[in-house]
Amino acid sequence: MRSDSGGTRQLSYLDFELEIGLGSGLEYPVAVVRSPAGEARETMYFPYDERALESGLDKLQIALLRSGKKFRGPPSPEEQPVQNFGQALFNALLTGEVRSRYDVSLLKSAQQGKGLRLKLRIQPPELAALPWEFLYDSRQAEYVCLSRNTPLVRYLELPQPIQPLAVTPPLRILGMTASPRDLPSLDTVREKQRIEEAIKRLQANGLADLTWLAGETWRDLQKAMRGGPWHIFHFIGHGEFDRNTDEGVIALADEGSRTHRLNATQLGRLLADHRSLRLTLLNACEGARGSEHGIFSSTAATLVRRGIPAVLAMQYEITDQAAIEFVRAFYESLADGMPVDAAVAEARKAVSFAVANTVEWGVPVLYMRSPDGVLFRIQKPEAEVKQPKKAERPADKGANKERKNVISQLETPGDMVKPGSRLYIEREADRILKKHILRSGTTMLVKGSRQTGKSSLLVRGKQFATDHQRDVLYIHFRELDERLWQDLNTFFRRLADIIAYELKTESPDRCWRRPFGPKMKLGDFMEECVLAKAARPIVFIMDEVDKLFGSPCQDGFFSLLRVWHNKRAEDKLWDNLNLVLAYATEAHLFIKDMNQSPFNVGLLIEMTDFDLALIEEMNGRHGGLVSQEQDLQRLIGLVGGHPYLLHLAFYELATNKWTVDHLLAVALDEDGPFGSHLRGCLRHLRRQPELVEAMKEVVQQRACSDADAFYRLRTAGLIMMGHERRQVVPRCGLYEQYLERHL
Repeated sequence: MRSDSGGTRQLSYLDFELEIGLGSGLEYPVAVVRSPAGEARETMYFPYDERALESGLDKLQIALLRSGKKFRGPPSPEEQPVQNFGQALFNALLTGEVRSRYDVSLLKSAQQGKGLRLKLRIQPPELAALPWEFLYDSRQAEYVCLSRNTPLVRYLELPQPIQPLAVTPPLRILGMTASPRDLPSLDTVREKQRIEEAIKRLQANGLADLTWLAGETWRDLQKAMRGGPWHIFHFIGHGEFDRNTDEGVIALADEGSRTHRLNATQLGRLLADHRSLRLTLLNACEGARGSEHGIFSSTAATLVRRGIPAVLAMQYEITDQAAIEFVRAFYESLADGMPVDAAVAEARKAVSFAVANTVEWGVPVLYMRSPDGVLFRIQKPEAEVKQPKKAERPADKGANKERKNVISQLETPGDMVKPGSRLYIEREADRILKKHILRSGTTMLVKGSRQTGKSSLLVRGKQFATDHQRDVLYIHFRELDERLWQDLNTFFRRLADIIAYELKTESPDRCWRRPFGPKMKLGDFMEECVLAKAARPIVFIMDEVDKLFGSPCQDGFFSLLRVWHNKRAEDKLWDNLNLVLAYATEAHLFIKDMNQSPFNVGLLIEMTDFDLALIEEMNGRHGGLVSQEQDLQRLIGLVGGHPYLLHLAFYELATNKWTVDHLLAVALDEDGPFGSHLRGCLRHLRRQPELVEAMKEVVQQRACSDADAFYRLRTAGLIMMGHERRQVVPRCGLYEQYLERHL
């Protein structure tokens, strides 16, 4: 959803478009058709023969049927087969140069403060029928589609172009339920209520209007389609895939309230002529299930082929609880201005949080032919434009105008404050980085716990260096494949490939043919192919290098950086290389010989929380939203100087027109403004039982007797930086109250 008025939240994405072509046997051609890192081609070796695939899919369906039960320890016994299946698909699909393009694309999108949309164009019907929504990236220990930064869509490229529909509010949603008496009863009344509750705010603001179709027959639907206009069609009922006809089916009712099976072609015929319809949501089992003989055989794919820009459907049976939670979060996210694929990713996360140990979040499938996921362009109602304004006092006009201007420019808070944002607050760390990043032969160490602004600082350092005629190489280690870290030669060769690609140097092939070890090969490449031929000094920025701590490549990599640092004393050529490393975890916990690493020779830049002066500046950047000193102190008592939580608090105060009293009242609510962040902190703790006990000690006794747990809690950003283990406090009052309640 996009707003011309500028007040709606927006996310932007780069596209990683991947096509699987027709193959033979277990081999299929895979092409990166479009990506920030360019094109590539590889051969995918499908990891399952027919018998093994059947077994894997059986285990996945069993996991879906049993998911939601309580088990201790990640992953649950039910989830493990799903994780294994998703990991096998991920490793087969993203291989070789395709994997390299994906890694670099993730890096580039992160550097630009954008997400990376994974568009799958799957030509072989036998592969299109598979549940790719369970792709699992073992490097991140996470399913790809559970992050709105990497939404996954089934993209169908069709000749008819799709443009966002200009809509004057309200968005009109046509809802239809069907529960024939000869099929198992559905809780349609409850789901109606939950959907109505989810969009209540939209309806109250005149942005959406939900109409429930009174009948359950195809004639009732046909009559409704002659009216409208409708922008969204939401169906709740039974669905299946008919293997006899190789086509998806939904169950409507006949005149006697018994089942009337309407196939996908017939449903498409009913909906496609309604030109204003932009989204269809099929809350019906197997609406996304397709045949092994045709890629357009599922109900969802058929509707997209008939002209619907986006269709959201189910590929397996889904429980009422999971379906209701998904739909609620989906509409809320659309209301927040997200593209449809990002809204789906948010809804998947909501299911994973709300239903314990479930994998049902992978059941919904998004088919889309809208290039950017933007379905609507919301226009301001004419009546609103002409509405006379109340008279303002002259003294108030300037302040109100400034606040409106600020609100129109607000960004959705994320892990990184976007470059150029007026909301970024410079600290002492910025001054130090700018001062030293242009000096010859400098090694800088940016250290700070989670969400203290390290990545935001590095992106600005990159821009500053670029503006001052430096060539900048930026690598985020979170985006690299962890499997690379198991072998030093493989890891260094991949680094060399990335460096060559980013700096447009010659290939590392010549250096890698030499009979030397990987450290010497990479050193030779840097010296001969990069530094010796560089027209300008180079700044090499590495974010989250602590991802390497504890890996087999740890000592080899950091000792090589120390060698490069020391070479400056004997070879002026190496003065043209500046190193910037950002990390959170204490280096000495992992590196036995600190003299063989850069962590005791570089310039330390420590990231800390905001002090009172910086918080007051942030308040000013938001138009002075908190005007009373007492209220500002209460806000600080809640979130402390936590940069991200402060940004989020001011955002909610501004966009929802809340008072500080209201923000404090809803701060601990699971569906409140901090709910998602707090649940993430709790999950991090519960994955490591020893940290749960340590955090209990912090909350109850203001101490942490376990030295290892102390450093890990500090790294995670749950306790204050700089405190000793004998006197430890939670990072902010919000953490203390929430963790005291849940631990």
